[in-house]
Amino acid sequence: MNTKKTKNLKVEQEKPVHQSKAKRIAVLTSGGDAPGMNVVISTIIKHAAILNYEVLLVSEGYKGLVEGNFKTIDLNLVEALAAVGGTFIYTSRFPEFQELEVRERAVAQLKAHNIDVLVIIGGDGSLNGANKLSEMGVNCIALPGTIDNDMASSEFTIGFYTALETIGRSVQEIRNTCTSHNRIGLIEVMGRYCGDLALYGGIASGADLIITSENVLTAKEISQVVDNAYKRNPQRRTFIILVSEMIYGSNGNPSLEAIAEVISTVNQKRTAINRLGYIQRGGTPTTMERFWATMMAIHAIEMIKDGKKNRMIGQKQNVVVDLPIAEALKMKRPSRLEILKKINGFCTLKARK
Repeated sequence: MNTKKTKNLKVEQEKPVHQSKAKRIAVLTSGGDAPGMNVVISTIIKHAAILNYEVLLVSEGYKGLVEGNFKTIDLNLVEALAAVGGTFIYTSRFPEFQELEVRERAVAQLKAHNIDVLVIIGGDGSLNGANKLSEMGVNCIALPGTIDNDMASSEFTIGFYTALETIGRSVQEIRNTCTSHNRIGLIEVMGRYCGDLALYGGIASGADLIITSENVLTAKEISQVVDNAYKRNPQRRTFIILVSEMIYGSNGNPSLEAIAEVISTVNQKRTAINRLGYIQRGGTPTTMERFWATMMAIHAIEMIKDGKKNRMIGQKQNVVVDLPIAEALKMKRPSRLEILKKINGFCTLKARK
């Protein structure tokens, strides 16, 4: 009799993983696309299958959620899609989601499809949407997907590494042709109100001057920095300036074209303007991008398995972490001003007389 109980107990302890209580997960990407989003989606699908969880994919972000645009995908197609840039479930910007009535329709769709957890991959606007849904009783797990690296809850966001590679390669190519033609390069990169793409990309590519919202210079000041550099080294063939978007041409600041004209007038050299634009968002995920996107996605599945609710996933000091979504929204990005001073310090020095 005791032996039989022991055997029964042993069988109970050795239940296979696929017998876990099935859960239904919905996944969406929202806002601007970012390299690595497909890695997250693919990893969630693969690891959810091991736990016998069902994954529904929501097309076109919050807009698709409100419209009930749910679909599934063949597990055998997932691996190939992981290496592709963009998001294969598509995305959109949907400001109407700020309206309560619209969010109520989204909640109704989740209930109609028996969704236990909604996984959201996107930037700060997407995180705000996740927080509003969580306040309405939806269990949300959010991951930072944006090239801008503007989410304080994570040191690096999904898409940032790949965008940096694109910037580094593009700056070098622009430097090559500017050197050939003895021109000054004025390059604008993305980042919205966060200067990390300009800062990290500028440092990695050897830009001569980096300008973000924390160290805005006038056209006269920029032209003086360039003039000093040429006076220190009259033989130099180019000078590369990297600036964040949303600075020049707005908030009363002169346009890049106006700045280029001042620089060219003072230095008697043509200034070539380059706005890198959407190539920064469409790159193929780098190895490091895929690594962290995979680790964050696995962490999401682990939290779902453990029953955790309304958490934001991030990366801190080379470790995947999570914290409450509401808390993540309140965090402030650190200042990069001291780094900017160190990097730009030498190029702002005047030439010796």
